[in-house]
Amino acid sequence: MKKVYFENLDGLRFIAFVGIFLTHGIFTFDKTVESSTFFHVLKTVIRPSEFGVPFFFCLSGFLITYLLLTEIKKNERINIGNFYMRRILRIWPLYLAVVVFGFFIFPYLRSFFIHEPYTEVASLWKYLCFMSNYDQMAVGRPFGAGLGVTWSLSVEEQFYLAWPLLLSIVPRKYFIQLCLFLFVLGYVLIDFFELNYIHIMGSMVDLSIGACIAVISFDKNKVYNFLSTLNKGTIMFIYILGFTHLYTYTLLGFGHRIFISLFMVFVIFEQCFAENSVFKMGKLQRISYLGTLTYGFYLLHTISNFIIYNILKLFRSKIDMPIFSDLVLQPILCFALTIAAGYLSYKYFEKPFLNLKSKFAQ
Repeated sequence: MKKVYFENLDGLRFIAFVGIFLTHGIFTFDKTVESSTFFHVLKTVIRPSEFGVPFFFCLSGFLITYLLLTEIKKNERINIGNFYMRRILRIWPLYLAVVVFGFFIFPYLRSFFIHEPYTEVASLWKYLCFMSNYDQMAVGRPFGAGLGVTWSLSVEEQFYLAWPLLLSIVPRKYFIQLCLFLFVLGYVLIDFFELNYIHIMGSMVDLSIGACIAVISFDKNKVYNFLSTLNKGTIMFIYILGFTHLYTYTLLGFGHRIFISLFMVFVIFEQCFAENSVFKMGKLQRISYLGTLTYGFYLLHTISNFIIYNILKLFRSKIDMPIFSDLVLQPILCFALTIAAGYLSYKYFEKPFLNLKSKFAQ
């Protein structure tokens, strides 16, 4: 069978990462900068970028489910061992490298170069077991650079562990019902029982709706036929409504989170299957290429932030422009270092492991 590949999703990956970077990369500890009009305007403009991680969850739910459906159609079953090996080769090497850096290398760098105390509240064994989301729920954010963002990788691994098993047990004709049940259950637990989003069942609202659109797309049912033939005007109208709701929800608290999940999966479906799209991300070849490197960008960007912030800290007294230093120069340098580190990581560290995935392909 031809390899399953959606060329327009790589660009979306990079856009989602940029959103995450803006959320983490626009920061300052200078009170005069923090109180400036420019800072507040900038934070207002980028506020919806906080949904970069939920978008990645929707994307993961869609892609993993579509691949598993393809395997079921071809072999009438899921080779769970091969699936786990493919995920291990993709996720584990760089993740474990970041965990080692955060727990063992970062403390020495901090004490040697910055001469500041280091007190880690995080549990090493929980991070090694991909339970950092539960550790952060219990004790808060970790101290080590790079460790904070690992909660989402723990959620992904917990999803990857359970999802092929669940799809192997549930009859094929009930896959959509399964996805919708988990989607509704997740929202009930969040809204009525105040479940933290970083819990696997909290994040399941986006993972499951991504999986649901994968089943709809794979089966090419009536919903697929309706959505795939929308005209350009309707597609543009949905995009305008979606982005408007992102701002009204994040800035004013108006609307409901469920509509953001639905909008995110609409974007994925529209880019993959819509016949009348106004624009396909695959046309942006450089952006799409950067999208293939986003895993490294995501795991390494907070380490880059730490490095650049502390380098600039040495020169802040000589730069009498704190707004420029904190809100322009710092993010640009952090972004550049992240891109460079992600590229080198992919080419010289991740790729040898990725090349082994073919041994466990469908």
